[in-house]
This record gives sequence, C-alpha cells and structure tokens, in this order.
Amino acid sequence: YLGSPMWDRPFETLGKMTLQDWGQGAGALGSAWPYILVGTGAVLVSSAGDRAVDRYVKDHAGSSAIDRLASFGEWSPLAAVGVAGLAALSESNSRLSSTGIAALQAGATGYVASAGLKYAVGRARPAAESGPTDFEPFGRSDASFPSSHATIMWAAVTPFAREYDAPWLYGLAALTNAGRIASREHWLSDTVASTVIGWAIGDFFWEQRKKGGEKAPKVAISPSGVTLMWETK
Repeated sequence: YLGSPMWDRPFETLGKMTLQDWGQGAGALGSAWPYILVGTGAVLVSSAGDRAVDRYVKDHAGSSAIDRLASFGEWSPLAAVGVAGLAALSESNSRLSSTGIAALQAGATGYVASAGLKYAVGRARPAAESGPTDFEPFGRSDASFPSSHATIMWAAVTPFAREYDAPWLYGLAALTNAGRIASREHWLSDTVASTVIGWAIGDFFWEQRKKGGEKAPKVAISPSGVTLMWETK
C-alpha cells in the first residue's frame, strides 16, 4: 500500500506523526539560535512602524481595498489548511500526500504555538486603542502577539513552497499578514513574528517528512520487470 496513511484514523495518525517528528528533530533545535536572533531583530525593527501602519489603516477605514484585505486575512488560513488536508489524502501521489501531511502538522503546531505565546505575552490589540506597548503577560485572553491566522498560513504554505519551488505562495501568506493588520486585529510586528514562527515550523516539518520519505517504499520499472524496494534502516 503506497497511498496516503491519512485515510485510516487521520487525527490519530497525524498526532503520532507529529510527536515522532518532534522527537526525531529535537536535536536540530540547538542550531536554530541564529534564526531566532534574526527573527527577534526583525520583530524589534518592525515594531518601530506599528503606530504608523495602524494610523494608515484607521485613516482608510471603510475603503474597499482595506475590507478585501481584511476578509482575505480572515479566511485564507482556513483555505490553506483545507487544501493541505485534501493533498494529504492523495492516494495517487505520495509526494503530494507527504507535503500535505507536513502542512497539516505545521498548521496545527503553529496554532498551538501562537495561542501559547498570545497568553504569555498578553499584548493589547490595535482596536483596544491602548497602544502597542500595552502588555499584560498571562492576564489577557484575547491578546495580539503573534497572529494565529498569519502563523497558520505561513506554516501551511511553507512545505508546498519548499517542495514545489513555489515562492509565490509566500506572497499569499504576506497578504494574510496585511489582512490581519487591515482588520486592526494585529500590529505590524505581530505579523512579522508570525512570519518567522510559521515559516520555521513549516520548514521543520517539511524537512522531517523529507527524511521519512527517503525510507519509503520505492517502485522501479524496467524492461525486465517491476521491483519494489523498501529501505528500513
């Protein structure tokens, strides 16, 4: 059976795969410090534009462009996860199925990570009108930093962008960032943090699925017949 493993108990299968991938890839986290430092720097630099960008959104509230962006930012992560789910169920294309599984793993992990950070940081949303420096760690249930929508979107599209060399997918993810800013649900720096977190999670699971795929069953067809090869170690 060379099809998708997601047809048999999909949620249980996805959970086991995710825990296994985290366990096998945990050793790589020690080398992630340069990326963490670069990401932190990007968030700090972008925070300088929080007020100006939010002021622009307020001044153009009600415009069709702002409304369309806000709508896209609201629904695009759901669409991305839906496409990933369909890809994961593919029985005819193991490459597509593996990429879809990585995207689902990344999207779910991105949601959990962003929800935890939101509660820990406790940053007020732009619509609260209390400014970008209003923080209440572990005391604000509806916090702003980072954006769950943007994190999920970046996490879900990254495996497809990496696997199929499709950087234009990052443009769709960036539109999700813009949409969350346009709805005044998030500051600019919230979405920059989401970009870094989501991309890192998506890239991690793509790498883990690629490693697993190296030992997957392989079929070789030649004039003399068909050979099935399965490397187990």
